[in-house]
Amino acid sequence: MDVVRFLNWLDEIELRMEQIYSWLAGVFQEDPELSGLFSRMSREESGHSINVKFAIRMVMGNRREFPEIDLDPEQLKAVIAGLDAFKANNPSPSLKQALQFAISAEADESKIALTRTIAQSHPKLAGVLKDINRYDRTHLETLRECALRHNLVIPDQPAQARPQFQARFK
Repeated sequence: MDVVRFLNWLDEIELRMEQIYSWLAGVFQEDPELSGLFSRMSREESGHSINVKFAIRMVMGNRREFPEIDLDPEQLKAVIAGLDAFKANNPSPSLKQALQFAISAEADESKIALTRTIAQSHPKLAGVLKDINRYDRTHLETLRECALRHNLVIPDQPAQARPQFQARFK
């Protein structure tokens, strides 16, 4: 499958996270720390989207340098559905619910595996995608620190047996 399709899904994930963090900034608007945290993370997710769009332009500029890869899109579709479901099912989340969701989303193995696989398959995209993963790790640490400051115990999600994305060139 065309790498641009996967990059578009990755962009969709980044945009959904931007929207969710912006929404959470509003949910917690009475608390300047929380509102500021989620607002900042929303802006950073917007930056991730800009980086993904840059990667898409790189691929579109010279498709011959970016062969198709065979990845399973179902995991990404499930990630997007999960992002949409959180907001729909939690119109007024508690801080614990918000942090638990955000930690889970930032640590999602499907997205991490996708970005790593594309970066390994297409080294010209590696820098952009590694930056996104680095920021996701920073977000994860920031969210965990926030939970600690608010005396919230957010258990680590059990490792799920998700198959890693396997790239095969066509």
